[in-house]
Amino acid sequence: MSIWDNPALVGAIGVAFGGATAYIQGALAARAKTGEELRERRLEAYPPIWRKTSTLSRYPAAEVTLADLKALHLAFRSWYFTTGGLFLSERSRDRYGELQELLGAYLYLHREDDPTRRVDTDDYEGIAETCSVFRTAMTEDLATRRQRSLVWALGRWRWHRAKRREARERIKAAGGTFLSCPVEELRLPAAYPHDATPSDSSERPKL
Repeated sequence: MSIWDNPALVGAIGVAFGGATAYIQGALAARAKTGEELRERRLEAYPPIWRKTSTLSRYPAAEVTLADLKALHLAFRSWYFTTGGLFLSERSRDRYGELQELLGAYLYLHREDDPTRRVDTDDYEGIAETCSVFRTAMTEDLATRRQRSLVWALGRWRWHRAKRREARERIKAAGGTFLSCPVEELRLPAAYPHDATPSDSSERPKL
């Protein structure tokens, strides 16, 4: 006797198949909703850092000083910890890290120089290129420039691998040792009451 001749068994299989199908459809719908919600959050978080990177534009080039680079270095850090770090994809997080490492290494290399000294043209071009790659990674997170496909994904994987190698070479050329800053320079804007640091020592909780 074939299993298909057993109405009860066939019915059970149908119920199980229907349940599995409903589960998969629900999971896909939930994933799509989560992806859309993440994209909305990124659309809120990414514009502020995009505007900050305009200081390192490629066309036209900006006359940037060492002091300008340090201000950007700290501004990028502040954005990462207060606004955008949670929403970066793994790839865009890597590109952000390379940009920050390059800025840190370059600033450490020139730590004894006059802060008002203008960054050399060749150095500026390398930093601006690394910054441009970070911007590109953010546009990929948002899919604002083209629809994705398997061929596109493979091409972008190769492109990012090449850009990662270029960034590592720039960081190495800058010495690979990064600038450190006093804690006071690294304080973040107080987004919530518990983030604020009391100015009066009497207001601080006892240990």
